[in-house]
Amino acid sequence: MASELQWKVVKFRQNTAISKTNLPKNMEAGKVFPIRDVKMSTQIKYVSVQGTIKEIYDVKTVQMKTDKGMKKDKQDFQLEDGTGSIKISLWGDDTRHLNGISVGDVVQVNNLKTNIFKGIVSLNSTDQTTITKQEKVVKVGQNSAISKANIGNNMEAEKVFPIRDVKMSTQKKDVSVQGTIKEIYDVKTVQMKKDKGMMKDKQDFKLEDGTGSIKISLWGDDTRHLNGISVRDVVQVNNLKTNVFKGIVSLNSTDKTTMTKMDIKTLQDSGAEMNKMKEHGQDQQHDFSVGSTPRAG
Repeated sequence: MASELQWKVVKFRQNTAISKTNLPKNMEAGKVFPIRDVKMSTQIKYVSVQGTIKEIYDVKTVQMKTDKGMKKDKQDFQLEDGTGSIKISLWGDDTRHLNGISVGDVVQVNNLKTNIFKGIVSLNSTDQTTITKQEKVVKVGQNSAISKANIGNNMEAEKVFPIRDVKMSTQKKDVSVQGTIKEIYDVKTVQMKKDKGMMKDKQDFKLEDGTGSIKISLWGDDTRHLNGISVRDVVQVNNLKTNVFKGIVSLNSTDKTTMTKMDIKTLQDSGAEMNKMKEHGQDQQHDFSVGSTPRAG
């Protein structure tokens, strides 16, 4: 009875797919949501997630803050689903759910509760949490009530544009670029201006393609795209958003950003084609509007 009352007194936003007042009977916590969307939440919610286990940590016995003198077992693991990664903590008897589960396994974890500490969102087990091993990850998020892709409203975000043309734009656009990495800077944790108290990791790098160079900032879990990438590597970076600050154009990652290491010959061929166009007076600058065609410079 006490457990039932605890569920009911939690206040939720009324118009979200994972916010219902009649818990647990009408709880939609069994519905799978992208980790990216879960981590964007600033309120406590009940969710389910699915992904690949990247790390499993040892069981620890911890002192409970709410009940002095009470100690409880806790086991953490890291889950990744392609939209992001998140720490999940199993408490007490829930640690048994990891029996027979290994790093690399694909699992669905139902009925978890979000936890926000110092702006970082993680997930805690509840008395209704279950873990089920899956054969493969089902793509989530495209039809989710809390996840709609807002990429490419004003242009083809996956079309590769010369950095020179990107830097000439004075409006926010979604673009893709390719080039050679000239600098990679350290990860920094920064205070977000829009969400006071929210901290986020940020990692910058500089990309050059022969027409110019530009700073690209990867935010949050997107910093993982630089794993295995080094200075002088040739890469293609898709689905970036332009940012204009004090007249200087840079690029920010989005929830659709991807990075692919390329063969240097691919970039050379691309550069040769551009030079060939210049020789014939056909150098083009791109109009970043929907349905537009390149216009002559």
